[in-house]
Amino acid sequence: MKKYLVVILLFLSLKTFAQQNFPDITQYTLGNGLRVYLIPFGDIQKTEMTLYVNCGKRNETPGQQYFSQLAANCISFGSVKYTEEQLNDKLFSLGASINTTAGNLFTTIDAGFLNDSLDAGMEIFSESILHPAFPDKEIKQNLQQLIDYNNAAKVDVDQQANIFSNFWVYGAANPFGRTFYKNQLMKVTDSTLKEFYQFNFTPKNSRLVICGKLE
Repeated sequence: MKKYLVVILLFLSLKTFAQQNFPDITQYTLGNGLRVYLIPFGDIQKTEMTLYVNCGKRNETPGQQYFSQLAANCISFGSVKYTEEQLNDKLFSLGASINTTAGNLFTTIDAGFLNDSLDAGMEIFSESILHPAFPDKEIKQNLQQLIDYNNAAKVDVDQQANIFSNFWVYGAANPFGRTFYKNQLMKVTDSTLKEFYQFNFTPKNSRLVICGKLE
């Protein structure tokens, strides 16, 4: 009896899911090759945007461990137009933030702005992504924090197990099997990081999703 009840409930949930009205998605491609997806949703005067970059740990060649995350972090370190402090002040005045995450397969850069400040928000968002400054001081500080936090005395058992598991499953020839280490990180420079960013973080290699009460 319980078996049939579960089947009936599953059928009803799938039927309800199928009857939901999903918004129409508008797609177009900019002249630079960036694909944009517009998704109208909700009644709140706010717009969320996420840039998906086809770049992650899988793109890191030997000696580039952590490059994808560090490149993403540089978006928050300031741009050619704004210093890191100016960027943070502008975002704070808009009640917003820019968040970056690099995974194994891709990197996401997301932000949300109220519609009455959307133009200003879009300007900051695009400036940060298109023209990151790669400041040497901030990069070195980020790397030093990573080295200090991941020394043998502070790394917990779970993290160690994850490192060795990935190595034995994927091997050193696979980027998923490699991990960063102090001597490798100490060789990172703003120029090598900038080269990695310019090669991977391109419009044709990205997708922009904009969702909210679009006007």
